[in-house]
Amino acid sequence: FLPLDHLESIISNTNAHARSILAGAWTDITLPEYLKWLSLLTIMTVVHHCDRDAYWKKGSGLIYLTIDFSDYMSQNRFNNITRMHVFEVPSKEKQLDDPLYQIRSTIQAFNTYMSSCITPGKYLVIDESMNQWLGIGMPNLKKVPRKPHPIGQEFKTLADHHTYCILQIDTVSDPKPKEYDSDEGMRKLTATVKRLVKPWFFTGRTVIADSWFGAPDMTTMLTELGLYSIMQIAKRRYWPRGMPTTDVVEHTDSEPGSFFTMKNQQRGMFVTTFRHLKVKAFISSCGTTRLSGSCAVEHRGQIKQFERPAVVDEYEKHKSK
Repeated sequence: FLPLDHLESIISNTNAHARSILAGAWTDITLPEYLKWLSLLTIMTVVHHCDRDAYWKKGSGLIYLTIDFSDYMSQNRFNNITRMHVFEVPSKEKQLDDPLYQIRSTIQAFNTYMSSCITPGKYLVIDESMNQWLGIGMPNLKKVPRKPHPIGQEFKTLADHHTYCILQIDTVSDPKPKEYDSDEGMRKLTATVKRLVKPWFFTGRTVIADSWFGAPDMTTMLTELGLYSIMQIAKRRYWPRGMPTTDVVEHTDSEPGSFFTMKNQQRGMFVTTFRHLKVKAFISSCGTTRLSGSCAVEHRGQIKQFERPAVVDEYEKHKSK
């Protein structure tokens, strides 16, 4: 997920930082040891224990992991690397100039490397993601209660639906101006999406995004960049600015499975509302409204099964989970 030279840069910076604090008490990390530390850290994020010491105990069954971390690294060494780990050698001057200096070069290296080593499939999925690493004075520290890890750094991310790999990361609450931010008439969120999809301009892929991103100007921009899109839009009584004011929600019947479509011929997009338990609205530059797929809902004490428009089915099958 990162080029070798950048990993070596992180190791060098971490060693320099640790030596400045611990002096002769620090033993430099090597590349194999660093990769081992990353592997153990990854296991800890997947397999959870309420007691951190449990990872360094041999066990079987449902109580402990069958792997004993002490076979690979002592707990003390693991904790020391975790405590000393940095991406850049800490600097007060850099911190004042750029609060995100610690992670900026790593994000850039990640984005460049992932776009070159993985060829994504048809669907590019955009969403918000949280990172548990808190950093020191990070301006993008957020609390989002609905997330599995509600406190951490928030990022906008792009993932490949077919491999489930995140391919691009963009910072949130970033004080530094970024590419496309100063373009005339460009919203910050639209500029963010443009940066995320940049490696795949004019490839004909389909961007899937939730209602945080869905808007007519977003659809138009992606179309101009040679990309299709299907996005959910916020539930509003009237259609957003830039489209006819037909009340699309009110035109959707009360029965589950009902849908209504409105098309804008000039802008090459259409909106479809679909009633499942509630009405959902989708804006799209591709797909059809022919019935496809199958879903079910409990309605008036009975299970009702019905098909849904293909564009809705396509969104639901490929959206971020």
